[in-house]
Amino acid sequence: MPSPLSPTDVAFTMAALMQAVLLLFWRVGAAVAAEPRRATLSWAAYAGLSALSFVLLVEAMHGAGSGTADVLRAGGNLVQLVGIVALQRGIRLYIGQAAPGRGHAAAIVVVLVSSWIGLDPAQGALRVGVNSTVLTVLCLAMALELHRHARDTLGLRWPVLLALPLVFGALGFAQRGLRAFADPAAVPAQMTGDSAQNVASALAYVVVALAFHAVLVTLVVARLLAAL
Repeated sequence: MPSPLSPTDVAFTMAALMQAVLLLFWRVGAAVAAEPRRATLSWAAYAGLSALSFVLLVEAMHGAGSGTADVLRAGGNLVQLVGIVALQRGIRLYIGQAAPGRGHAAAIVVVLVSSWIGLDPAQGALRVGVNSTVLTVLCLAMALELHRHARDTLGLRWPVLLALPLVFGALGFAQRGLRAFADPAAVPAQMTGDSAQNVASALAYVVVALAFHAVLVTLVVARLLAAL
């Protein structure tokens, strides 16, 4: 008989389903869009990869303690990073800037190496810390880009509001990374067990991710209003 879903399972599955729905939203947008089609496809990829990362993490928790679980966790971290890379790529395409290809490649290589090292359960904290640090840097870079675009191109009265969700995302990733580096011994228990911290992290991610998508919708609406 299958084991019942834990609160962490439910929270992670909810986050995955939310991103899966938004994947369909942006995929439909890409089908009807003309000029920003490549950007909306990138945002759809972000939503889909984010959903996949949560699926992998749920599967890893059900295989706690096995070598396969470590591979699934590392895969989930890497997929999450590639999703954030797709998010930034889409934003830069939409605002008319070139995507930082070398920077993205370097970020993926760094996380790939740390994920490989982190396959050793004793090095799990290194994987979490490095991955969180890279995600923090990417979110801060997007926040700066959005602030400049809102100020210089859109002429918004409070341009910081457009960047604020990415700042909150950066803060979330930063505290996760700092916690991993400060208390490495606590990381294995968090990765392999059901905990209130995991549930809170997943719920916080849902809120922040919805704010990310709200920013993207704001960019689209702002362009439509400017065209009118």
